[in-house]
Amino acid sequence: MIIDTLDWSSHVQLIKSKLLYDCNMFFKICKFVPRDVLRLLYFCFVHCHLRCCAISWGTANNSVLQPFSVLQNNLLRIMTCSKYRCHITSLCKNLKILKLNSIYQFDLAKFMHKFHHGKLPEIYKEYFQETSSVHSYQTRFANMENYFIH
Repeated sequence: MIIDTLDWSSHVQLIKSKLLYDCNMFFKICKFVPRDVLRLLYFCFVHCHLRCCAISWGTANNSVLQPFSVLQNNLLRIMTCSKYRCHITSLCKNLKILKLNSIYQFDLAKFMHKFHHGKLPEIYKEYFQETSSVHSYQTRFANMENYFIH
C-alpha cells in the first residue's frame, strides 16, 4: 500500500546539498581537467544520485524535481564552459548524458522490460496485469503487450 502523504522533501534536500557541493567542485576543476574526465566525474558523483530510486520519485510533482533539473543544467554548463543561456539539449547530446526526465524514462523502461521477461521478484506480479486479461474487447492496445496497474 502506498501512503498518500508521501513526502520527498527530506530526500530532495539531501540530494540537492550533494549536487550543490558537486557544482562547486566542478566549477573549481573545470579549467584544469579535460572534458572526458569531467564526464567521468559526472557519472561518478552526480549521475548516481539522480538515478538512485528514480523510478520511485520520478513521477513526483514538477516543483520537487525542478531543483534537480536546474542543478543538472548548471553542471552541464560548467562542464562545457558554456554561457548561462546555452541550450541544454545540445550539451546533453554532445556529452552523451541523459536529462533528468530521460533518466526516469530509461529506468522505467528497463524495469518494465525485466518485468515482461520475468526477471523481477514474484512480488511485482501483483502490481501489473496484462491489458488483454482486463477485458475482452478488441482495442488497439489489447494485443500490444501493455500492462494495467492495479
